[in-house]
Amino acid sequence: IKVQGKWERTFAEFLNSKQIKWQRKRLKYAKTHYYTPDFYCPEQNVYFEVKGFRKDRDLYKMYLVLQEHPELKIKMIEQNEYKNLEIRLIHPLRKKV
Repeated sequence: IKVQGKWERTFAEFLNSKQIKWQRKRLKYAKTHYYTPDFYCPEQNVYFEVKGFRKDRDLYKMYLVLQEHPELKIKMIEQNEYKNLEIRLIHPLRKKV
């Protein structure tokens, strides 16, 4: 599955390292619009959006989707959470001296 950018790649590596299955899942909203969150984890039934910073249009789109589909669980991974993921991935790879 193709990802966009370093942050998404790191999050995909994190999910893979935890053996969490993920995919892209396109959601329809407002009858003619589509939204594809960065990751969907079917076993947990949760969507993840990896964001370096929030854009008003992204937040508005997410708001519209959740208005139409309030049952969805969408978690936004922002800079602080992302940095913690990167530490968790890199730390086990370091050799102990």
